[in-house]
Amino acid sequence: MRIFTLICSLFLIALGAAGYFGWGSEGEAPQTLVSAIPGGFGALMLFGVLVSLQLRRTGLQIAALAAIAGAFSGLGRLTPDYLAESLDWKNETTFLIAAMSAISLLYLLVSAVTAVLPKRPRRETSRIESADETPESLP
Repeated sequence: MRIFTLICSLFLIALGAAGYFGWGSEGEAPQTLVSAIPGGFGALMLFGVLVSLQLRRTGLQIAALAAIAGAFSGLGRLTPDYLAESLDWKNETTFLIAAMSAISLLYLLVSAVTAVLPKRPRRETSRIESADETPESLP
């Protein structure tokens, strides 16, 4: 799950960089930090990955909280325009917000499915007993 979290966080960081440096610099809109918001959620998820190297559950919970915030902030941004029937799919920022929400929702879906699935049993290491060991001689 840590590798999938890392991949999703890198996608969000790349999406934020594309929003800030790509679409903002071509004259469509000024470069603002608002267009780099997906990179912020990606950075929080990346922080969760780094924490999960030492504290697995805590790090993945940090990443899940960042994904929840990213998904619902994107959906909250798109919903009023959709309800007012003024959502413009030709606008690049709409795609940026929708992609951020889609990546975050995909991460939440995969993390929920992996939490429900049964865990793999650990393999026991086999021990070869020698002929001179008896059950009474073992500690």
